[in-house]
Amino acid sequence: MNRRTFLAKGCALCTAVTVGGAAVLLQSCAPLPTFETRIEYGMITVPVAAFGSTDRLLVNAAAFPYSIALVKDGPAGMLALLLRCTHADAQLAPEARGYSCRMHGSKFTAQGSVTRGPAARDLERLRTEVRDAHVYIHIPERTM
Repeated sequence: MNRRTFLAKGCALCTAVTVGGAAVLLQSCAPLPTFETRIEYGMITVPVAAFGSTDRLLVNAAAFPYSIALVKDGPAGMLALLLRCTHADAQLAPEARGYSCRMHGSKFTAQGSVTRGPAARDLERLRTEVRDAHVYIHIPERTM
């Protein structure tokens, strides 16, 4: 292989890696769909249609200090995770594959399991009910 061929192939490889890496980075920055609502009678109500074609939805309730991740859990189940770091009570940031704490770097999976500390406990799960094409998330008094 001569120098010119080597450089051409090397440049093509670098370009492919750079473009592929950028695509992965951009995908991981894509925000979760968000549903804005409020708490009524100790519950948040989310229409199932708010998911669109995704498996996760970020729920923000007026005057509630933390976001909630609503995750499809099997064919008919829903998982509601309080996006509060179990180490420092900080709001978690959604990522492509889970959630992270910007305060101390803890990481959690999309289902709320801790993968990197300093947090030692999984995310708090909130009770949910699915009926009449809506998800009802029960908000415990202690979290308000």
